Amino acid sequence: MPTVIRLVILGNSGSGKSTLARHLSQHLGMESTHLDELYWMPGGFECRRPQEEIAERLDVLSQSEGWVVEGVWGEMIAPLLPVATHFMFLDLPWTVCLQGLKERGPDPSVPHSHQRFYELLSWAEAYFSRGGSCSRTCHLTLFNSFDGRKLRCEARLPVEQVLRWLVSGRA
Repeated sequence: MPTVIRLVILGNSGSGKSTLARHLSQHLGMESTHLDELYWMPGGFECRRPQEEIAERLDVLSQSEGWVVEGVWGEMIAPLLPVATHFMFLDLPWTVCLQGLKERGPDPSVPHSHQRFYELLSWAEAYFSRGGSCSRTCHLTLFNSFDGRKLRCEARLPVEQVLRWLVSGRA
């Protein structure tokens, strides 16, 4: 196994990034970072952190020994790519992402969670056609430009298969 693993996982909402990152970090004995927690202030999705604070947190993370980072924020992944060792792009069809979102459902701890959930569904469906750093186009561009070990998944993979890829380079 590589001595240091710094894994980036990008994909649409509902693609299984958080679940996969949690399982991998447990197996690998390292921290998992969810980019939404760096992007948003505590308490919901209403107030973005100041850009300087996000940049500082990403800098600290990039200097850490090993990590698993997941999210939809291409702009936040880009600064980590020069030190990342592995990149997974969960390029799943909308039907799979939609099912994942429906299984997760609204977050009862968030005010107006049902309204926000329907807004998330609409936003996630637009992943394939919108521009910007949270789009499939951006994720694919970042993935294609990455020089380290990379894996593009068009279906969900078992954790064991992903661990095998991290060790051997073959899924």
